[in-house]
Amino acid sequence: MKIGFVVYQGMNLLEFALLYDPLTRIKTMGFDEGLSWDLVSYTLLGEDDRGLELKPTRVGGHLREYDILVIPGGDTARKLCNDEGFIFWLSSGAQVPVRCASGLGVLIAGMGGLLLGARVAAPQNLHAALERVCKSPEDVPFLSDKHCLTCQGGLSALLLSLHLVQRLQGEKIRDLILQRIAGEYAEKGLLIPGGK
Repeated sequence: MKIGFVVYQGMNLLEFALLYDPLTRIKTMGFDEGLSWDLVSYTLLGEDDRGLELKPTRVGGHLREYDILVIPGGDTARKLCNDEGFIFWLSSGAQVPVRCASGLGVLIAGMGGLLLGARVAAPQNLHAALERVCKSPEDVPFLSDKHCLTCQGGLSALLLSLHLVQRLQGEKIRDLILQRIAGEYAEKGLLIPGGK
């Protein structure tokens, strides 16, 4: 299984980390040695909204080779919606079996055709923009519909990634990863609603 984590200038590093860390722990904690991933970017530079650079492992090319595509949000997402080259590149991932987007990443995923026919989690202020690129935007923290997993961003990105871990590896592995991430807070249910 191969994951493509989309990185771009102006992305939100917190959302990226909350998506990246639990999913890559599937391999680093020894649950699936066959899991691999790339940091994929349309340009040579992937930089967060505060200037921290992430070096892409793959620039350009088609995204269809991935089993899972993960798109974090970021303040520049609105601007990227008007970047025809970026949107065309992203649209090459429209047939990826599992497509995930967080926060404003939902907007660029929608513009790239990755959310067609799916209900998506999005804040109210994005609903008008999303109505033409998905089945229906909903004001909920997280949604899993068909092949699309979306969340409103921020800490709900952790809900998305943990849900995907459970979908791929089961509840027990999800709980072990959550425990490693959050330690005793997770055991007492203090960090994640419903956490153990």
